[in-house]
Amino acid sequence: MITLDEIVQNKKKELKDLKAVLPQEKLLISLNNKRPETRGFSKAISTGNGIHLIPEIKKASPSEGMIREDLNVMKIAECYENAGAVAISVLTESKYFLGRTSHISMVRQQSSLPVLRKDFIVDHYQILESAVIGCDAALLIAAILSDDQMSDFMKVCGEYRIDPLVEVHTEQELNRALECGANLIGINNRDLKTMAVDIGTTERLIKRMPRGITAVAESGFDSYLEIERLLERGVKAFLVGTSILKSKDMDKKIRELRGEVI
Repeated sequence: MITLDEIVQNKKKELKDLKAVLPQEKLLISLNNKRPETRGFSKAISTGNGIHLIPEIKKASPSEGMIREDLNVMKIAECYENAGAVAISVLTESKYFLGRTSHISMVRQQSSLPVLRKDFIVDHYQILESAVIGCDAALLIAAILSDDQMSDFMKVCGEYRIDPLVEVHTEQELNRALECGANLIGINNRDLKTMAVDIGTTERLIKRMPRGITAVAESGFDSYLEIERLLERGVKAFLVGTSILKSKDMDKKIRELRGEVI
């Protein structure tokens, strides 16, 4: 089984190679020349009533293998927006999820929705890169970051007008995220060590969430009944990938998850 540590170690190696080709100084020049206008991820997922669905674009994953071989990024982005999504999550990790940073610009070109970059962020360089390619939000995974890194990366995100979504899976990680000042918290129902999924994770942790914090429930949603179960506990935003991408009719699946199609 592919481990979280393996993914992180590979990411660090990739970054070392990438920095040799494209140093941070050149990235800064690109950012200073033209910073894409941000679209307000935090506002999009927290404003208004109803289900705030954040569908994901990813080709594969360690837990599922190949998810959608015919990944037409722009067509999928258009479908997501037309079906009522409030934002789009894009997996950019290349080795284990077969993602590309170029998918971010493709989504922005096709859709007006805010874009969340999902990757294994372990370096300032990736946050700067996220700003250059036009991300509105970036995932910070508490399980792979120290408290100092988490606080530092959140600050850097703010400097580049990127909303940091801090992902947690345990009460300890939630407490760490809150102590670091996170106000956007993703609760991952998938245990990144065992890959097991339990929606009860969100049910347990949402009780510990203070007022004023926006929660995003991540992973494990295949039907409206599962989403309804968490709506009753105050969750409004849901990040869903595999069940939508595996569907033959993604538009219908999104509307089903939003309770519009039974």
